[in-house]
Amino acid sequence: MQRLQNVSKSLTIMLLIALIFLGIANPTSAAGLADGEYSVTYSVLKADSDSASMADGYFNKPAKLIVKNGVITAQIGLNTSAITEFKVNGKPVTVVSKNGESSTVQFQINNLNNPSSGEIHVIVADQNYDHWYTIRISFDENTIKTLSTSDTAEKQSSNNSDQTGTTSENVTTTTAGTEKNTVENPQTGDSDSLTLYGALAVLSGSIVLIVFIQNKKRRVVE
Repeated sequence: MQRLQNVSKSLTIMLLIALIFLGIANPTSAAGLADGEYSVTYSVLKADSDSASMADGYFNKPAKLIVKNGVITAQIGLNTSAITEFKVNGKPVTVVSKNGESSTVQFQINNLNNPSSGEIHVIVADQNYDHWYTIRISFDENTIKTLSTSDTAEKQSSNNSDQTGTTSENVTTTTAGTEKNTVENPQTGDSDSLTLYGALAVLSGSIVLIVFIQNKKRRVVE
């Protein structure tokens, strides 16, 4: 009986390790984002609590993350011109585009695990309102979705180059090659997940099998 318990404990530990590894290996984990573009949901929080700031409504969702050489740049949209100044981690944001009341700004962030500290200067001239707010921008890592990666862009560029100036026969050949590559090169994240889930299934089956064998042996001895 003691031996059975030891075996069960060992396999349980192995299962826990596999589950932890599954979380770490998630391709959308902030620590392992490949170069590319991603969307992510975020919240604008008060400076001293996790409650939503009144300024949260001024920000469009979701945000875009641009990862290049391991550096994460966040792009977020504003739907008001009342925010005349905007700083993140003490540095002014860069205005990417502006259209009437709306604008898109970007800034670098060290990581997604902790909220980024920000300051906004709100001015409403016709109401004689002029105030600075301290906010925190919190990104939800669980909502990260891949928009494009450097590999995707390279393949698209290569395909476009191959198709330029070719005959219809060559275009057909290129398309067939592209479809073949798509089949032979599944997404890394999907492959890793299948491998891990397969390992979990094997470990679970092992526990059931060992428990069954040990119980059978015990009945024979008795």
